[in-house]
Amino acid sequence: MISVSKEKQSNRIESGEQSAADLPIDEPPSKSQLKREFRALFDLGETMADLPNKQLAKIALPDDVREILQRIRGMPKRDARRRELRYLAKHLNELDVTPIKAVLDDIAAGRRAEARKFQQLEELRDQILSDPEQGIASALAEFPHIDRQKLVQLARNHRKEVEMNKAPSSARKLFKYLRELQ
Repeated sequence: MISVSKEKQSNRIESGEQSAADLPIDEPPSKSQLKREFRALFDLGETMADLPNKQLAKIALPDDVREILQRIRGMPKRDARRRELRYLAKHLNELDVTPIKAVLDDIAAGRRAEARKFQQLEELRDQILSDPEQGIASALAEFPHIDRQKLVQLARNHRKEVEMNKAPSSARKLFKYLRELQ
């Protein structure tokens, strides 16, 4: 290979005289980049290994990858599991993981939506317990078929429990009733 001094090369670049031989060739990814990509595949495999069977069934995977995942699921979280996860990452490296990531993103979005609904129900319950008139009106707006009398009774029982320093069983019953309505 012909070497060109750095000074001549910089002069050519500044003057715009750069030949095709002087342009950088597509370089392979750096070792650090390869490690980052492998770590991402490792994390992807770990996420899949922690999924319940029902959610894992939604992902289209080759049989060998499914077998590796089943082996990993039975292992304690120690060195052997980590070795199997690295082995899984090697197999995932040969696959197009874009569809897998898309399904995992959908699953995560579903979890976030469930958590959001749960928090909204908690807020509605707290509103009913703190200000029964306003809270019951909000509950009726959200659930038109709700039993108003039951809400009033549970709110009244909760107030009595608080006054008597008892366990908040009415609050739990109210939350359970609101979850059933969903």
